[in-house]
Amino acid sequence: MADAWSAGSGASFAAVFADGAQFISVRGDQLRGRDEIGSSHAGSFAGRYRDTTLRSEVAETFWLTDDIVVVHARSTVADRAGTNEINTHAQAVLQRRGEHWEITHFHNMALPQSEREA
Repeated sequence: MADAWSAGSGASFAAVFADGAQFISVRGDQLRGRDEIGSSHAGSFAGRYRDTTLRSEVAETFWLTDDIVVVHARSTVADRAGTNEINTHAQAVLQRRGEHWEITHFHNMALPQSEREA
């Protein structure tokens, strides 16, 4: 995801999502399906998130079954100079499909200023 974000590719960013995935953005937009997730991000990469990078780290995992895991991740979106940052917390549900994993549900929120400075 981070490489696709930095490259500004909505289609590549969305490739890790299931066909019927549900995605909630930091603004509360609800997107349904890989195509809509890709299209929305392509627009964002051409606009407000042009020339930004994404850094993420997994904070916690909760295994529901051997093939389904809930992942909490903290991410930072920054301009290339690193001077303007948005910190987020995301919760994702991933499901193993054959030899690979797909995100089926993703909920992302911007952290309040107090948590950004912690």
